[in-house]
Amino acid sequence: DAQYKIEKARTVAFISLVWADNLRCYTARSFTLPVYKGFFSNPAMFKAVAVAQVGLYIACFVPVLSGQILALHGIGIGIWGWAICLFGPLGSLVLCETLKIFTAMQVRALERKKALRVNANAELTGSQHKQAWK
Repeated sequence: DAQYKIEKARTVAFISLVWADNLRCYTARSFTLPVYKGFFSNPAMFKAVAVAQVGLYIACFVPVLSGQILALHGIGIGIWGWAICLFGPLGSLVLCETLKIFTAMQVRALERKKALRVNANAELTGSQHKQAWK
């Protein structure tokens, strides 16, 4: 019936949101480094994500909690529902990681520009010192 379909859609949205949020924790650690660099470098964050995942599965599969209280249907959405849950988080991951490539290019260009400016200032300062000693 319609109510059951709404509950299944809510379940898919809930799972997708939790997964996306957990992946976003890792993508947001750096504007330029890929998500896999230092993946386990923050044990507290890793534990928090693990707890969130455990909470997600408890919310979706513990009978009274999932069915009567939260109206989530982890089993009812089936394998296709779980697969659909991946689209949002993976899409967000790919988009964020792609944008990091462009951000890294901009950061490198800015660093080169700063290095040129520092070198130019150093050369100017050096030539001023030479003229002062003449």
